[in-house]
Amino acid sequence: MSRPKRLLFPLGEREIEITDWRVLDFFKGLAAAGYTVDLLTYHEELTQRAGEEFMAIANLNVMRVPPEKPFWTMQLRDNFARTFIKLNYELMIPGSDFHFWKLVGFDDFLWNVAASAFPRITEKYDLIIFPIPSFHEQPSSICDVFYTNVLYYAREYGVTTLGLQIHPIYSLPPNFKYLIDQFVVTSERDRRYFNQENIADERIHLLEDIRESYAICPIEDPYRNFCLDKEIRIERDELGIVLVNTAKNRTQIHRVLEIVSQLTIAYKLFFVYVDFAVRDLHEKDVFEDLIQPVMERTVKRWYNVECGGAIKSLMLGDVMIATDYILPLSFARKYNKLGVVFNPLIKKVPEFDEVDFINDTGQLTQALEDQLARKKQVVHISDIIEKVAS
Repeated sequence: MSRPKRLLFPLGEREIEITDWRVLDFFKGLAAAGYTVDLLTYHEELTQRAGEEFMAIANLNVMRVPPEKPFWTMQLRDNFARTFIKLNYELMIPGSDFHFWKLVGFDDFLWNVAASAFPRITEKYDLIIFPIPSFHEQPSSICDVFYTNVLYYAREYGVTTLGLQIHPIYSLPPNFKYLIDQFVVTSERDRRYFNQENIADERIHLLEDIRESYAICPIEDPYRNFCLDKEIRIERDELGIVLVNTAKNRTQIHRVLEIVSQLTIAYKLFFVYVDFAVRDLHEKDVFEDLIQPVMERTVKRWYNVECGGAIKSLMLGDVMIATDYILPLSFARKYNKLGVVFNPLIKKVPEFDEVDFINDTGQLTQALEDQLARKKQVVHISDIIEKVAS
């Protein structure tokens, strides 16, 4: 199978609400990977907001299909009743000898007919990314018909469906085990649950990228919100390095800058202020006199980050370096980042699970290169799409 180029992504209001609109960031990752994506919805507010959000992205299209109200004549009702009886004639109410079609017949069968309808999908798509609805918090009747229409299209034209587990894993509708071809989950726990539901492991794909997985996560995390920064985006082949300033150890800061400047890998450097003063000199005065000249000579390009921005920079980046232990370093490992204390004057390197203490320049270079190698192995949605399509 050739590389999929055009993707369809239907979206209803429940999936918008449960992710607090973060799901829109998921589309940007698909567009950045080179796919043409059509966001299909019936929701007016989503159409407007996504249109504004994606205005400058040429390969993201927002398409609204308003529901239609079907007109039922008595003849259509009678034809539907005959078809319904024919299809369900042998279906019995469990534990009884009563026919199912007789039970629904008390309401003229019309409660089986949706009050809205959607036009047939006529465009050609290579893959459908499908947000799996919740079984416990069921979608509205309009959304139900909308999603059904998309799945009918997928079955009719043989288009592969890639289901996104957005709602809590225990909300998986039982019939979706058979309606969806492949599944995307964001944790090993979810994968194990799908296995228990007799879904083959080869149909389950673990999405590891912190930004993409958070975009479809139903639980808000104030720290992971920093990953959604619209101004700075660090690519998967770049290493985001956060260097924290210090009131002392400026020689060690200079050494880190020299090591970073000699890296053969792509990187972005963030320099974080910590708000100190030396007598009458403010931190920025010290920076301009003693650190900035070294940065201009070595790394040449960097981002200055105001005091208090260390965690935000770390969530955007991949590794935090300080010349003494600071609390945010321990925070790094929780989100699969690297925390490093670099100080060549440390003779005895302590063993500390969350932080790497390094006193050798070669070891620091290796640690940074290893971190980028690990980052490149992280599974993105584009990797899953390519695997499904292969």
